Amino acid sequence: MSARGLRNANPGNLRHGSQWKGMEVAQLDKDFIQFTEPEWGIRALVVLLLNYARKFNIHTLHSLVARYAPANENNCAAYEQALAKALGVHHSERIDWTDALVMRTLVKAIVKHENGVNPYPDKVIEEGMRRAGLEMPAEETV
Repeated sequence: MSARGLRNANPGNLRHGSQWKGMEVAQLDKDFIQFTEPEWGIRALVVLLLNYARKFNIHTLHSLVARYAPANENNCAAYEQALAKALGVHHSERIDWTDALVMRTLVKAIVKHENGVNPYPDKVIEEGMRRAGLEMPAEETV
């Protein structure tokens, strides 16, 4: 059976507490939000990450993991290490979450860490980002 976050179309495993676009009408999982499709779950994750930066001045993986993945439920050091490795940065390095290429890599790493796999192609991740207002840069031609 697939991971709970994938079954819920909520690959970031966001908990109940806010109303989000694309939520299932019937929320049968008492802990985690259920979305109608993964693009909506990815959108919610991206909006949440952008809000963390804007509202709480969170700009490092260390501060992100401390807020997003509380120590009572997660191995924060392992989480930080996985994200840092995916992004190729130190966990205390300042990161610009509004950079679409950075965000795509971060989302893919979070999805993989939360679910054990990331089954989504880039186009699904990028559609979720687009719905959150974060567009990928136009491809450069050589």
